[in-house]
Amino acid sequence: MAKSKIRGSIKHNIKRNPKLFWVYLAIVLVILYVLIYVVPSINGALKSTYTVTYGEVEIGDQATIYIARDEDVYLADDTGTIKTYREEGDMVKKGSRIAQINVEAEENQGDKTSKYSGIVSNLKKKNIKEHTGGYCQRSGVYSAFVDGYESLLSPKNMTKLNESDLKSISKKDLVQVPSRKILKGEPMFKVVSNARWYVLCFLPSKAAEKYDEYSDFKVILEDGEEISVFLYDKIKKPGKKTLVIFQTNRYYEDYAKLRVVKANIVSYTESGILLKTNTIKEEDGVKGVYVKDKVGNFVFKPIKVLAEKGDITVVEKSYYYDEKGNYIETVSTYDQVLK
Repeated sequence: MAKSKIRGSIKHNIKRNPKLFWVYLAIVLVILYVLIYVVPSINGALKSTYTVTYGEVEIGDQATIYIARDEDVYLADDTGTIKTYREEGDMVKKGSRIAQINVEAEENQGDKTSKYSGIVSNLKKKNIKEHTGGYCQRSGVYSAFVDGYESLLSPKNMTKLNESDLKSISKKDLVQVPSRKILKGEPMFKVVSNARWYVLCFLPSKAAEKYDEYSDFKVILEDGEEISVFLYDKIKKPGKKTLVIFQTNRYYEDYAKLRVVKANIVSYTESGILLKTNTIKEEDGVKGVYVKDKVGNFVFKPIKVLAEKGDITVVEKSYYYDEKGNYIETVSTYDQVLK
């Protein structure tokens, strides 16, 4: 009844004044414009979005790494007071004198127990140098620190290791050799080969597949130091794990002391549009995101995933070709993506 009266009133007014037709038409068009363009824009503005950018992500693995080196531990020939002629990390030449012991009188030596006995007992003969008089028998890097793993984590032994063999290794195992009083048979110093050294880690076998012999990789240590490495070997181990061994000849200030540390191993770097993984949806079996268009509507855009790392997914930019060779438009830099 009310609607009929309104329609009748409008018709009556138009008959009396024909110009009112155009006024009513303009009002209708404005209402239609608001419904079509303004309301969706307001609705879109109320929805939370983020701006996507182009960037890169380093893909790899976090792991506990172990350092294997070719190194010799030199033991004291006598009990006495030791004097060393090198500083930590110094390069030494074969035949150079590294340390000298001033021997104590016979009656002062006594039957003393060394706190280094456990470390020395873990060493194999091939890693021990005795009766040297403090002279270096090889060129390399001088170190005043030992841990007893010089034989276990050696190039000749490292491929035989299982993860259980290294579980007990701790940074606390590293100790400094005597700097003043020394007993016969205690470590005087260590010389490490500077030709090459090795980084070992145990990874799930699936994760280990991305490391191949034709590529260089990067190991980022806890202190931020980045070391370039390449694959030396991969050996499958019990428990669906693979021992991955990297080799390097890069200088690192503490490499003669470092034995175990947490690190990021970077396999490769992927570039593309960076999306928040939790904003990726799926429609009809196709992955994509909802992108805000020029009028505020959200439209579904398919994506091609290049890599994933945590809560970030790297996808192709602007366009890609699907498996059938079809040209597909996708997200671009500065698109507004629905959260």
